[in-house]
Order: sequence, then C-alpha cells, then structure tokens
Amino acid sequence: MTLFASTISRNSHTLTSGAPPVLTPPTRIPGLGYILFSKPGVPYENPSIPLEESSHKAEALPQPEHAHEPTEEAHAGSEEPLDANAQRRRELEAEEARKGEEDWVRSGGVLRDAEGRRDWARTDAIREELRLREIEAQIMERWNRYEQRWADVLSRVKAGMDGSDSDALLGFNDIPWPLKPVGDQGLQVEDITIQRVEDFLLESLTVRGTKYTKKDRVRSSFLRWHPDKLGNLLQQVRPEDVEAVSRG
Repeated sequence: MTLFASTISRNSHTLTSGAPPVLTPPTRIPGLGYILFSKPGVPYENPSIPLEESSHKAEALPQPEHAHEPTEEAHAGSEEPLDANAQRRRELEAEEARKGEEDWVRSGGVLRDAEGRRDWARTDAIREELRLREIEAQIMERWNRYEQRWADVLSRVKAGMDGSDSDALLGFNDIPWPLKPVGDQGLQVEDITIQRVEDFLLESLTVRGTKYTKKDRVRSSFLRWHPDKLGNLLQQVRPEDVEAVSRG
C-alpha cells in the first residue's frame, strides 16, 4: 500500500489538461497486480473513476432499511397459529392412538411396550376403563328410559283430561316407578321400598361428569311425587288400580 500511495502522490500533481494520456509500462503493485500510470509530466484527462469522487460515492452507499426487517411481533404472530395447529395435530394423533388401543383390548388383544413385551398394566387399565364405561352406559340408559316414561305418562294424562283419548287410563305398571326393572312378571306394590327407590334415584349421580348433586335429585323427585302434584294423574288411573297406585 505504501508503494501504491507514493506512486499516486507522484503523478497526481502533474495532471493538467492536454493530449490523451501517455501511459508507462504496467507497474506491479504487491497485492494488487499490474497498474498503468501516465508518464511523469504528461497530463491525464478524464479518469474513469476519480479518486475523490469514488470515495464520496463509497460514503453515500445506501444503508439497509430496518423498516423491512421482520419485527418480533410479526414473528410471534406467525408462530402462534403454527404452535396451535401442531398442538391440535398432536391431540388428534393421541386420540387416534388411544382409540386403537381400546379397540385392540376390547377384541381380546394385549398391549405391548416399546420393547415388544406384553404390557399387562396398561392392558388391565384399559379393560377396567371399558368395563366402567359399560356400567355407566347402562345406568344412564335406565335413567333416560325413566324420564322418557314420565314424559309419555304426562302426555297420556293430558290427552285423557281434554277428552282427545278415551283409552288414556293408566294401569299400575304404566306408572314410571323409580326402580330398577324387576323382571317380566311385573311390579308389585311390595317391590316399592325406600332403599330400592333411593338406590335408583341416586345411581346416576355416580356417573362421571354428572352435573347434578344429591340435593338436586332429592328435590326434583320430591316435587314430582308429591301428592298435590299427582291429583290429575290419579284421575286417569283405572279404577281397579287406584288403591295400589295411591299406596305406591
């Protein structure tokens, strides 16, 4: 660089207007290669890139605009939906895997661990879960059937009272008593006990996820079976069954 700077200094003070430049033989500058200079005393006009101008242009190079760089908010906004979608996919995959394991155990299969050994702990846990679900399904089926029978009875009572159905009279076994089914022989008054009624009314409260409490169930059942609420129903009971229904 020292040789290059001294050569520039030696030739720059002789530059004046005149004939086209006469160049010296190429001069080798270490690290830069060969460079042509005009002979001393010979004017050098219209240099292609003047030294001073090139330095100013270098200083005037445009700087990158930070406005175009993505902000942290933009990154955060774009990553959040991706994370939510990925989480949803993982949940769906886990659900599909769980269903597959349950179907396999339900069909009599035995699960295996990551090393291929029989995993009896997981298999027994799924068997117990399936058994519990079946019991809960039966409990809710009994309760829903009880509620549906009440809706049907009230419709028949209403039809009998307004005269639209002359055959709407009810028998003892048409009443939706709060009991588990006792068989095909039909229900008798002696089958209605406090313990059996309580067991049936509170049974559905043992199902997981229920929103009702024991207090809720007792209150709603008391209002339904209160004698003052059953006056219209008793009027639609067949005469031979009125005594048994009243005792029940």
